[in-house]
Amino acid sequence: MKLGVIGDIHGHLREMVLMIRALEEHGIDRCVLLGDLCDRGPQSLGCLRYGMTEGFLDRRGRYKPLEVVRGNHEDGYVRAWRGVTKPGRVGVAEPEESRLYSRIPKSTLGWMERLPIFIRVPELNLVCVHGGVTPRYVSLEEGGEFMLRVRFLTDDGRMARGLMGNLFWADAYDGRFGTIVFGHESHARPSRYEHAVAIDGEGYRKVHAAVFSDENEGPIAFSCHYGGIPFEAPLDCDPYRYHAPSTQQVVR
Repeated sequence: MKLGVIGDIHGHLREMVLMIRALEEHGIDRCVLLGDLCDRGPQSLGCLRYGMTEGFLDRRGRYKPLEVVRGNHEDGYVRAWRGVTKPGRVGVAEPEESRLYSRIPKSTLGWMERLPIFIRVPELNLVCVHGGVTPRYVSLEEGGEFMLRVRFLTDDGRMARGLMGNLFWADAYDGRFGTIVFGHESHARPSRYEHAVAIDGEGYRKVHAAVFSDENEGPIAFSCHYGGIPFEAPLDCDPYRYHAPSTQQVVR
């Protein structure tokens, strides 16, 4: 079993397609996109359309659909469409880019609304999610839409607003749901935590990806600079971490 996972695309259709082709060369069986296909880049509508309608060639040459988890940006447009608030906020959600929102077909908004918050891959003991989890979750279902937005934690293990927490969630995560592959928080390269792998490079003008397999010793990671071509990137322990987990900080 080989799984290809691609981090936040943010409107960069060329790099999205190149990364899918790079994963195809490694003989993947499934391909998951971690959400945030839209906003910031020049081809948001094209990326949404591609994720909704296109696919990839698996190792046997069969054409399969892409699997997509919901990102906070897709969620924001759906909330604006439905006239509801974001979790923990007051007032109806505003679209990230009003001009883009006016051009998104209702069929695409409906597809975005139906996207799962997480995808389990039991063969590899993996969970693909856009944001992350908190130490308080007993089940993934309990996390709900907060899982699209988790970055930092408060001292009692709750999701912090903005950058107000002092602990990054992946440093606190104890592996109870398996290895979590996530986007949402930009890393300079694909990065490994004890029980999680980060593959969002948008803040560094990159798209990251990785191949996970039960046929080799560990994941293979890739990165693609905007305007560049994909290259293999080391997947090492991450110096970007904010804090190491400890029994004092992690709320069980």
